[in-house]
Amino acid sequence: ETITAPEIIERDEISFVSPEGWVGNGDTWTSPDGDVTLLFAAQDREPGSEPEAVMLPQGAVNLDREEIDTPLGPGAIHTIELTEATEQGVYEMHALVRTDDRIYDWWIAAETREALDAHRDVLDQVLASVQRTDG
Repeated sequence: ETITAPEIIERDEISFVSPEGWVGNGDTWTSPDGDVTLLFAAQDREPGSEPEAVMLPQGAVNLDREEIDTPLGPGAIHTIELTEATEQGVYEMHALVRTDDRIYDWWIAAETREALDAHRDVLDQVLASVQRTDG
């Protein structure tokens, strides 16, 4: 097992710091205990499109929604339950942040709601570290 030090990840005109001790592979990081996965995605925002419709999996049950402020601007954290299990797990917590031209999504995935909630602080830390890199 490689324990990774936090590193600055640069993607799509932003940077953020990966969680300490999590093992990274591309845009996916796995918790030290292997129970939780952190993922990142971004895409262009079509005018008038809602981040939820674009980024959240189809057919998921929305369990909770919480407004958040991030260095990029306002966003929301959605806790969802997937009706069809995926490789990453059954429960996901998506932090969706919308800028003028992009939608960013950091999310953690786990087999249980307890594991998901226990790693919420990791999602908060990653969000707090976000910076624009496009000047």
